Amino acid sequence: MIRSRRATMWAVLLAGALAGAAGCRRQAPPVAELTVSPSSLQLAYAEFTDIELAFTPKVGRAALGLSPTVFVHLLDGPGNVLRTFDHPLPASWKPGQPVRYPLRLVQSALGEPLPEGGYTLSLGIYDADDRRRFPLEARGEEIDRAEYAVAAVRVPPPTGSLPRFEFSSSWLPAQAGADQQLVASRWLGEAEGSLRVTGLAPGSRLHLVLRLPSGSEPGMHFERLPDVEGPVLQVRSNCSPEESMLTGPGAHTVELTVPASSGEGACDLHLAANFLLAGERAAVRFSVRLESLAWQSAR
Repeated sequence: MIRSRRATMWAVLLAGALAGAAGCRRQAPPVAELTVSPSSLQLAYAEFTDIELAFTPKVGRAALGLSPTVFVHLLDGPGNVLRTFDHPLPASWKPGQPVRYPLRLVQSALGEPLPEGGYTLSLGIYDADDRRRFPLEARGEEIDRAEYAVAAVRVPPPTGSLPRFEFSSSWLPAQAGADQQLVASRWLGEAEGSLRVTGLAPGSRLHLVLRLPSGSEPGMHFERLPDVEGPVLQVRSNCSPEESMLTGPGAHTVELTVPASSGEGACDLHLAANFLLAGERAAVRFSVRLESLAWQSAR
C-alpha cells in the first residue's frame, strides 16, 4: 500500500509538472506587437494591392531562430490556404524600435482566378529552419497556433474590361507553381522576347516579378554568358523613358506606370538577356522566368 500511495503521489506530481510546463508554453509572452492596415480590402483578379505591416519588437532577432520568417496566408476557411505571401523578417528588427513596411498582395494573371467571395488574411512569425511559431500581440483573433486574422479580403466577380496580356512566340507555355507562394510562371524560351499589355487606363500601374537564374539549377547550365559578373536582363518599355537593368540571380520586381500619352492604354515591354540556360542535351533553352504579372488601376 505504501508503495502504491507513493507511486500515486509521484504520478500526481509528474502530471502537475507536465501540465504546468504546458501552461507555460501556452502563456509564452508575445515577441512583438502587430498592426495591419487596412483591415479590409479588395483583391480582384490580375490586380495587386499593398498593405502596411507595423511591428514593435519585444525581443531581438536572434531569439526568433536561424531563419525568422513572416508568414502571410490567404484563407477561405480554417486551415485552407489558397495563397501565401511569406517573406524574411526585416533585418532592422530590434526591441522597442517600430518596423513598418508595405507588403504587396497579388492575384497574378499567370494563375487561375480566385472564386468570388470573402477571404481571411492571416499572419504570424515562424522559424523556417525548425518550424517554430512565436506568439504576437495582435488586434486580430488567433485562428490557429500563433496565427492571427489581420484583414478581411473581398474578391469581386470578374469584369469584362480586364487588360489583355499578349506574349511573343518566344515565351514558353505557363507552368503551374510548386506551392501557393508561386501559383504559376512562364519561361522566356530565348534570350529576347516581348510582352504587350492593352486596356490599361492612364495612370495605371503594371507589376512584374522576373527571376534571373543562378546557373546552378539541376540539370541546367549557362550555354551563353558573356564575361561579366553574372546574368543581366535589360527591360525596355514605351511606358517608361528609362530602361531597367536587372543584375544578379534571384527575383526582381519591375513596376511601370501607364503615361497619359499611351495609345489605347498600351504598354510594350522588350526583354533582352545576356545569357541562355540549356538542359544537359540542349533540348530545352530558356532565360528569364516571369513569376508574377498584375496591374492596379489609377486612383
